[in-house]
Amino acid sequence: MKIAPLLCAALVCACSPAADDTDPPTQTAAQDGETTTPDAPDAAPPSPGQPAPMTDVPERFRGQYAQKAEDCGPRFAAIPTQEPVTLRSDDVRFFETGGPITHVEVDGDAIAVTLRETVGPDEHARAIYLALNGDGTVRYRPGDGEDVRRYIRCGEQDAAQ
Repeated sequence: MKIAPLLCAALVCACSPAADDTDPPTQTAAQDGETTTPDAPDAAPPSPGQPAPMTDVPERFRGQYAQKAEDCGPRFAAIPTQEPVTLRSDDVRFFETGGPITHVEVDGDAIAVTLRETVGPDEHARAIYLALNGDGTVRYRPGDGEDVRRYIRCGEQDAAQ
């Protein structure tokens, strides 16, 4: 009697109409039984009522930042141990790396910046975080999982471009 259910299933499959090969498929089978739609866009564009993602650093956050005042100025950019950071309107610069900004999120006196950083031949996304303090210092976190550091804003700014 265990054969009866299998026989019924085979009959149903055999009697089903064959797929028309002239119509383009609307779905294709993927591994593990998942289905995908061919030629689906990677991401939907923003709705007409929604603003585009912010990619410019507001003026008040732009500048050169260092761990102490003596690290500011022209020689600042040549001291890798001081981990310099410069925020410009549309990019971020570190000692030997940097890249264009792809997303900015501002919350009061804090900013999260995502950039497309180029390190040698490789490119990857990196997020940095900065919070302005009322005393001229900033809290700077150079990446996810990194410790927060106290930096100062350098007086000489060529980053306000």
